[in-house]
Amino acid sequence: MLKLSQPKHGSLTCHALVLIIALFLSFFLTVTAASCKSLYGSNTPSNSDSKKEEISFVAEVKWIPFEGGFYGLLTKAGEKFLPLNLPDKFKKDGLKIKVRGKTKEVFTIYMWGTSFEIYEIDVYSP
Repeated sequence: MLKLSQPKHGSLTCHALVLIIALFLSFFLTVTAASCKSLYGSNTPSNSDSKKEEISFVAEVKWIPFEGGFYGLLTKAGEKFLPLNLPDKFKKDGLKIKVRGKTKEVFTIYMWGTSFEIYEIDVYSP
């Protein structure tokens, strides 16, 4: 007579253990990936610039001889603004101007001042 071997009870426990470990690793990797996203932010750009309020100020246009040279805006209080769209007719060192616009979160090669987008500009006359 032929005897068939019966399954060992230990092998069932081994399969269950492998399944538990696989589920735990899967959960751990999911939580880790989610926490990395919250630490470093998402890939979608934020609209933080649109939430900033417009500002107006009087400044002097200055030729800054760093990084090949550029024009900056210097207020009486010593604040430095890097105009992103200064019209050519206002690119005169020492010219006093009144501007309205918003600061922008823009990376430039110029390590000077706060990036500023001009909405309105005029020569200042006290």
